[in-house]
Amino acid sequence: MAIILTKDEKRTFYGFLGLYLGSSLFLVSIISWLFYTSNAKQLEELTISKMQVSANNISHKIIQAHMKGLKLDLKNIQIHPNFKYALYNDKREPIYKQFDVDVDFFKIIFKKNNSIFYVDRGVTGHLDVSYIVIKENSLKITLSTLKQKIIYITLGIYIIIILVGFSLSKLFIYPIQAQRQKLNTFIKDTTHELNTPLSALLLCVNSENFSDKKNAQCIKLSAKKISNLYKDLTYLTLKKHQKESATFIDISKILVDELSYHGQLASKKKIKMTHSLKKTFF
Repeated sequence: MAIILTKDEKRTFYGFLGLYLGSSLFLVSIISWLFYTSNAKQLEELTISKMQVSANNISHKIIQAHMKGLKLDLKNIQIHPNFKYALYNDKREPIYKQFDVDVDFFKIIFKKNNSIFYVDRGVTGHLDVSYIVIKENSLKITLSTLKQKIIYITLGIYIIIILVGFSLSKLFIYPIQAQRQKLNTFIKDTTHELNTPLSALLLCVNSENFSDKKNAQCIKLSAKKISNLYKDLTYLTLKKHQKESATFIDISKILVDELSYHGQLASKKKIKMTHSLKKTFF
């Protein structure tokens, strides 16, 4: 469906399309952001939960080694591959650490350098260990990947919305365009219809035999033709407010009038018109 729009139609088309796409972009962005924040929060909570489990496992091995009078074998301590840990004594001095960062021992969970740290105090001095600190290393990458996926999905959805919006805009503007085309056709047809009686009037008025009976009849028919066109226009614009009862008309009389009316124009081109009609009512 080709679109050939006027200036006003273009303004309407792009105004509707802009409003639709703008509101859709706002809505999709809000939904995407809420989806991201919800999933990011869930991932963070899941990570902290895994950090707690890892801290509990380390704490269990330390307490178990202390109860059996064994030396703590740090090599046998296995935690999640995305985590690192450090052990501190009651003076908050490092006993063993896999990372170098200033630990905030007053908080159970804190963030630093785009990483989450979990401080466990459950060892209570076994083997001189008072604090177990767990550091995660992958949440930032996971959240970045999640953000990229959501952005790609959002862009894909928005492209679909753009295509749908363009189609809806075309459907929205099509009735307006169709009515404009009908109006243009109507104006052309009306102009053409008015041209004939006006030409006949001018022909009769400019005739040397202006007072001739045929000229008078032609002027009368031309005026009637213009009057009928006016009635047609009135009917088209006010047809919802007018009610007329059906009447019988003599088609042969109408044809005779039309032939007489066009006869004046035909005679100028040296065309003679004859007729043989019977009365026919409709």
